[in-house]
Amino acid sequence: MKLIQLFNISVFPEKYNLSELTYDPKILENWLIIMGFVFAGAIITFICLNMMVTSIKTPINNTAFYWLEKIEKKPRKNNKLKILIFLEWLVCAMLAFGGFALVGFASSSYSQLIVFFIIPTYGILFGKFIRFDSAKSNKYKIIKKEN
Repeated sequence: MKLIQLFNISVFPEKYNLSELTYDPKILENWLIIMGFVFAGAIITFICLNMMVTSIKTPINNTAFYWLEKIEKKPRKNNKLKILIFLEWLVCAMLAFGGFALVGFASSSYSQLIVFFIIPTYGILFGKFIRFDSAKSNKYKIIKKEN
């Protein structure tokens, strides 16, 4: 997506250039409000995704009486290590957000704001919700649903 945007900016004349067609000087003037909307949307999305992930149950044989529930493994990690990993992620995310915001807002173009700020910001924030479960490594328990 970013390569297509960069190609469009560099090759097409102003008449057909997407960044020129979506140019609005109000973007740079109202950068704080736009950033607030982006992060408010991220918080709402995070809450909805977190509620959906914690309540996932899989039916067995298309019946409503038995369910598979994943048994979560709790890895042993030192609390200091967890804090360091979180701080490392936080510093890297803040640097990335700053860089994305600089490119997105400096262009004063809606297309570049979406491609260079909103999409990467949501990708960083919600990358942990993308899970690739392997059937061999997960354990499940069968739960009987009571009527």
